[in-house]
Amino acid sequence: MFSAEFRGTSQSAILDAIKANGYFAAENVLSAEALERMDQEVGPMEVTLNKNHVPAVVYKNQRYLTHCLAHSRTIYELMTSDELFSIMRGYFREQFRLTDQRVYVTEAGEKMQWHVDNKLDSSVQTGYPGLIFIFYLCDVTDGQFQIVKNSHCWSRSHAQADFLDSSIESVHKDDIVDFKMPKGSAIIYTTDMVHRAAPVRNKGWERKSLFFQVERKEQGGEPILVNTSFLGELSHEKKFFLGFGAVPEYQIYPQTDISTMKAKQLLSMAAKCFSSSFRAVLMNRVWTLSPDSRFRLRHILQRQGTVAKGR
Repeated sequence: MFSAEFRGTSQSAILDAIKANGYFAAENVLSAEALERMDQEVGPMEVTLNKNHVPAVVYKNQRYLTHCLAHSRTIYELMTSDELFSIMRGYFREQFRLTDQRVYVTEAGEKMQWHVDNKLDSSVQTGYPGLIFIFYLCDVTDGQFQIVKNSHCWSRSHAQADFLDSSIESVHKDDIVDFKMPKGSAIIYTTDMVHRAAPVRNKGWERKSLFFQVERKEQGGEPILVNTSFLGELSHEKKFFLGFGAVPEYQIYPQTDISTMKAKQLLSMAAKCFSSSFRAVLMNRVWTLSPDSRFRLRHILQRQGTVAKGR
């Protein structure tokens, strides 16, 4: 799962960095094999219609696979690994819960507000201690994660969870840290760190990342869907982490419907619907024919090259 370099990094070094600066970051944390498995399990994150599975959704210039634990055994094994649990135990000192998780893709045109993640919504901070884990699933040279160094020392003195660009750039410009790093790199930071994703400027470029948040709290976070075949033997600690029996306190993020899709996405979906609907109507009509009539129709279509032989 992890590179030899990351396995050689001590827990104390990681926790010391988080305590001193509010974050820890390292390149090439995940192995090439783990990244390949994640790519295969997550897939292309296409937005689908009436397919009986857990699909990706669109929120403006981003695609989200919120319930990635329903898709990827590798992501489940990463989140519940001894290496990451060791970091969580060292930081929280008490029981901790997974409160949200997602694989997301950010496209050109997205502009994110500076914000903290210890919040119930965009305007209210909470008192829950928390850690965020971000893993880059592609080489990131644009739209990189940015953080305001040491902002965990002052962000809780503000009631709001969002911060204006002008206030950050005028007062904290020299404290902004950019994370342009290769695929497999990781950033771990406290939820009271002020951060954002830099605007994606290169048209056609996408940033793909895995994000999950862990908090020390009794109530559940967001509702979590997990493929039960991944679970195996579960300790009490892992059951608590995954929210077994806990009432969710947070809504699923993002909240999406047809209005959160862009016009080109709606047009593409409409074209797919028309094509699929036409084929469905045609096939429904075919199956109303007698077996002999279906055989003759298939023979005619095969002669025309419309239907492959043997199918």
